[in-house]
Amino acid sequence: MLQEVGIDENAIKIIEDKAFGNSVGVKDSTDWHLKLLYYADLRTLPFGVGTLDERLADVRGRMPKYTSRPDFEDLVSACRDIEKQIQENLDIPVLKIIDENTKFVQNILNTFQI
Repeated sequence: MLQEVGIDENAIKIIEDKAFGNSVGVKDSTDWHLKLLYYADLRTLPFGVGTLDERLADVRGRMPKYTSRPDFEDLVSACRDIEKQIQENLDIPVLKIIDENTKFVQNILNTFQI
């Protein structure tokens, strides 16, 4: 679908690589586009932006295909490391990235037609 709408191949690769099962690979990557996209996805809950802990609780509750993996705790640890990596490169605390502070972006995105 991404190819059909003309999305750049590099962007498609980043989107494909951001799967939860690839958390360790994202943590070890030097690709900041991938890390930022991955972290944004980690902070996105079904009904808004949450903390990493809230998202991991959501994964535990809704996604048994991941929680039953023998490396699940390694994936969780990698997610926490990714958050630390992101925080080290931000001027604001990651915990300030909350639903209330992202409303303007949500409003812009709501105007796009798919």
